[in-house]
Amino acid sequence: MRLQFIRAVGAALVLAGCQTAAPAPPTVAQFGDSVQVEAGSLRGVRTEDGVVAFKGVPFAAAPVGDLRWRAPQPVAAWDGVREAREFGPICMQAPWPGVGRLYSGPTEPSEDCLFLNVWTQAQRADAKLPVMVWIYGGAFAAGSGSAPVYDGANLARRGVVVVTFNYRLGPLGFLAHPELTAEAPYHASGNYGLLDQLAALRWVKSNIAAFGGDPANVTLFGQSAGAFSVQALQASPLAAGLFHRAIGESGAMMNAGARDMGRDFRSAEAEGVGYARSLGADSLAALRALPAARFFEQRAMFRPVERDGYLLPDTVQATFEAGRQNRMPTLTGVNAKEETTFTVNWPAPRGADARRFGQFYTSTADPAAANDTNLWRMWKWASLNSAGTGMKAYLYMFSHAPPAPENAARSGPVHGAEKAYVFDNLAAQYPGADAADERIADLMADYWTNFAKTGDPNGEGLPPWPVLAADDPRIMQFADDARAEPLSRKDALTFLDGYFAQLRGAGAGAGR
Repeated sequence: MRLQFIRAVGAALVLAGCQTAAPAPPTVAQFGDSVQVEAGSLRGVRTEDGVVAFKGVPFAAAPVGDLRWRAPQPVAAWDGVREAREFGPICMQAPWPGVGRLYSGPTEPSEDCLFLNVWTQAQRADAKLPVMVWIYGGAFAAGSGSAPVYDGANLARRGVVVVTFNYRLGPLGFLAHPELTAEAPYHASGNYGLLDQLAALRWVKSNIAAFGGDPANVTLFGQSAGAFSVQALQASPLAAGLFHRAIGESGAMMNAGARDMGRDFRSAEAEGVGYARSLGADSLAALRALPAARFFEQRAMFRPVERDGYLLPDTVQATFEAGRQNRMPTLTGVNAKEETTFTVNWPAPRGADARRFGQFYTSTADPAAANDTNLWRMWKWASLNSAGTGMKAYLYMFSHAPPAPENAARSGPVHGAEKAYVFDNLAAQYPGADAADERIADLMADYWTNFAKTGDPNGEGLPPWPVLAADDPRIMQFADDARAEPLSRKDALTFLDGYFAQLRGAGAGAGR
């Protein structure tokens, strides 16, 4: 500390004697790992190799009291230096059996939870490094930005600035209700979790330059519900200009049937009224008077609301089909054993469809049907994004078999298995990882950060990853190594595409 002070005084004397010299842009190190953001000064914690982490940074006011079920409000400024060395509380959620460390993170849940975390290795405030903003999964019911697997240090060492954050979950994040709609200035309700995500992106746009990040080069990436969120925000006019590339891992709001990812606004309002009554609350005032823990005593599924006339004016799929999405390069994909988490319950095809169906599956319970349905979602997202827009799209399959996770009985490339590889944080999820796992983690982290830098995952020393083409689609396989190969399930995906269109047209339901 004394040496830093002497150096700082010396630098000041030099500048005082050389009035014609332009001062060098400040570095994080010059300020004792402190940065200035709109609301005040932050002090982070530095690793031995120079990555600085700023944890528990508020990006919106606490959504408590009268702010429960309102759009996030600006955070209050603070005096002095705020210590940003510990994660903030995670958002309220029910316990998630078996995967607590993976989904929930190290802190206790609280309704006051709108915090984010930043990892940077920038040496100058004007470094303009690409920014990667992560949205966690967990079925919109669980998760946090502070789970160990999401530590951003190893990606930051590759020359990007990494941001993770919390967003409201379950009924606190996605409850629609007529009284909430009536009081909102934008005349909609139900997408508070997505509005939190938008608030985090606006914070990034306004503040990330202080960490050496480039607000004009932001990649939004997420897994499962996080990937649903990435696509929903790509479809939202409110997110225009807030991010510039999109990565979706194992989740897309593409409807394999009439409607199975989002909820229609009016039906969501009716569900909200029924849910409130189940809690004995006959008014919004009564709902706001309940303790936050009351909403998580029973498990209830809440998801984003489409056609709310505000954040999502139409369904996400219809927005992409009409080419009205925010246009940007995309990278999407799935894992080879998604059927361990996802099933299908769409109606069994009949007639000619049944004969065609039999070419690919033994029944709707065939695991291949579940896997193809999830692959179809990611392929459809990528295909619609690039069709007629000139935007590049890249598709992958994670089929590498990792060791059994520390905190789950299932193994193999199941839903969520790729996250530790993407973040190059194998020890957080796979203590038994070996050199082969490390090789795949290096490859995936390099591809993902390359995509964030240029909109193209390719780079020196990496196996070529071709752009997804309509006439000859190729997919990047992450198995024992990375290799591009023909999309072998293209015929099955084409069949499902037509069949799902029929289901949507007939109004039949399909679910997860």
